[in-house]
Amino acid sequence: MPSEDYPLFGKAGSITKLHFKLKNNGEDSRFDIKIRPDMAGERVQEVFVKNEEVANVDFSNILIPEQPAGTIVKIEVEVSRTDESVTDAMDSAKKYLIFTIGEAAYEKEPPQIEYYGPYSYHGLTSECNAKPTECRNSTWGAKFVVRDRGVGLQSLDVQTMGRDSVKYPLFYKYDNFAIGSTANVIVIIKASCCVKGVSVTVTDLKGNQYSRDFTHQGNGSTSSTSVATTCAVALLLIIMSNFSSL
Repeated sequence: MPSEDYPLFGKAGSITKLHFKLKNNGEDSRFDIKIRPDMAGERVQEVFVKNEEVANVDFSNILIPEQPAGTIVKIEVEVSRTDESVTDAMDSAKKYLIFTIGEAAYEKEPPQIEYYGPYSYHGLTSECNAKPTECRNSTWGAKFVVRDRGVGLQSLDVQTMGRDSVKYPLFYKYDNFAIGSTANVIVIIKASCCVKGVSVTVTDLKGNQYSRDFTHQGNGSTSSTSVATTCAVALLLIIMSNFSSL
């Protein structure tokens, strides 16, 4: 059995389980759940989720394939709406997990976050020179790279910094990385010059968490913290929402 600290690792021939949450930001709807490759186990085929609610879905009694230690199995979870009456909403969403056959390597190192450079697009700059009273009319952008060379990434979050920063919009995007991935993930942010900066937080599968603050000067030299936590199960969050233009 995989240990609680390493939910995406397990010995060949053993039994494990996965747990994920499905959040529905659209209309009340039924969702079909598909998992590829087709793995032996017990799971629900369909679930009903109301607007703004979160459903817990378990995939249990999964038989880990008889493969050599170190073999990587990429698992795709796809959720699709089955109600034809629901319109103007996402039809489906996917999330990937990387499962490694064998025991997880012992590691204490948290994930890494690095400033990658300014992001310029349609007038965006890496610095804000506008007067405080005119900051609403200026926007800045930056790119960061996050990675975890140990057990792999679990989650990534970006929040604004500074007093009253929640009043101003923050847009950010990154590739839909597989849970357990050890590859680099590029994060692009766009924020108002009224926002002092952004705080990037990344967590790995062991629960090691690392946060780093970046001001809009783009040097990423403010503060950084690492916090060790415990994650009992793999968390897969798939969000279904109405289409919106950013």
